[in-house]
Amino acid sequence: MSLQEETISNLISEIDKYSDFSDEDKNIWKERIKIMPPEYVLFLLDLFENSPEDIRWLNQNIKEKEKILENRDKQAWQKLLEEEKQYLGKLNR
Repeated sequence: MSLQEETISNLISEIDKYSDFSDEDKNIWKERIKIMPPEYVLFLLDLFENSPEDIRWLNQNIKEKEKILENRDKQAWQKLLEEEKQYLGKLNR
């Protein structure tokens, strides 16, 4: 097994045991990692192992962005980006 395959396998294992995800969320994440660059997979594995609160936030953020994009709601998009900016700004302090 290559290092990349092992990393993906480890990430899938982390996703499977992540109790804050529904089965649907788990399946979506497993599909997404198939198309991610290796450095993204490695970064996500680190987040799953060391920062579960960031995974919860990231999952919710992605869901909200997808919903907004589906509805083509520019106002909601701007609001979400502003909220995201404030959230990330707090992390940098």
